Amino acid sequence: MSWMPPPPVLEVGVADFAATLRLTRFDCRFVLPLSLDTGPGLPARVRGAWGHALKRRADMGDAEAAAALAVLFGMGNNGQKPFHIEADDEGAELAIGLTLIGMADRWRDVAFESFAAALCDPPGLAHGAGANAKRKPLRMIGAAWRRTDGSLLMQPDQPLRLNFLTPFRTGPADRMIVDHSYLLVAAAQRSIAMARWSGLSLIAGLGEVRDLGRAIQYDDSGLRPVAWSRNSSRQGGCAKAMNGFAGHLLLLRYPEQVTTLLQLAEALHVGAQTSLGLGRFKFF
Repeated sequence: MSWMPPPPVLEVGVADFAATLRLTRFDCRFVLPLSLDTGPGLPARVRGAWGHALKRRADMGDAEAAAALAVLFGMGNNGQKPFHIEADDEGAELAIGLTLIGMADRWRDVAFESFAAALCDPPGLAHGAGANAKRKPLRMIGAAWRRTDGSLLMQPDQPLRLNFLTPFRTGPADRMIVDHSYLLVAAAQRSIAMARWSGLSLIAGLGEVRDLGRAIQYDDSGLRPVAWSRNSSRQGGCAKAMNGFAGHLLLLRYPEQVTTLLQLAEALHVGAQTSLGLGRFKFF
């Protein structure tokens, strides 16, 4: 079972979408267990535990959970899920956040309840990446949710500095592809897909965006390759090799219209498998 947002009712440009974007976020804080692997694969394990918690509720006859499962995890979204997950090791504490995008807010209550249950109730979260990793509940310290409507459009600066906090994928999971113009294309693709969750059709020609990306001068001396593995229950628990880049990427010279598109990418995450926590960056 899958679900897609209704057809868009309005065509808009990138700046208009940024000004109306709705994000609904659930932030949780936990005691950080010493046994927990907090590497790049942690958000994917959080997503897996959350999906199983939603499915358990749906299997028990919870119609709202069944609808949320179809909306958030359905195959009809062409790989572009209307949410992203963040996980930060803060020393003695672990911060985990779930952000719902646009109309996905409709299923906020059941999504957030299942998210908390997935992490706090047995069997809990897998503490490592292996198929035999132990699962344990986390001890929650606090939780709160908030909603924002619209993004503040920042003024262009020279240079633009992007700090990738989680790996940015630019191609197949098992290959490293270095083509920084894909950053803008991926940002446009993610924005086009998520605009539909706001009832909008985003006007952004991918060919033109690619040309903009190729016109930018990049400094990638602060980027580093990152490799890890993840286990997929859909693939029988087999380990899958993953690659990406993390660290600092500087845009030294760029067209002015690039700024808003990248600001959307900061809010929505960018690149392949954003629902696994990948492609998260902050301007610095």
